[in-house]
Amino acid sequence: MRIAFGIETILAVALVSGIWPKVVAWLAAAFLFAASGATLRVSKGRWFWMAGGCEYPLFLALCCVIMGVV
Repeated sequence: MRIAFGIETILAVALVSGIWPKVVAWLAAAFLFAASGATLRVSKGRWFWMAGGCEYPLFLALCCVIMGVV
């Protein structure tokens, strides 16, 4: 859990700072897609984040994909 927090923090700081934004956006998207899949598996198919689902990480992953493309 601490490793995931560290990776997300480093990627978020790099995105906000503008350090290699396209590369970091794609890395963040890959990490968040993996987190979404893991959350969906652990939460037994729940979708909404209020019930422990994967909606929020998936939304952030799609936002990172858009940032990586544009």
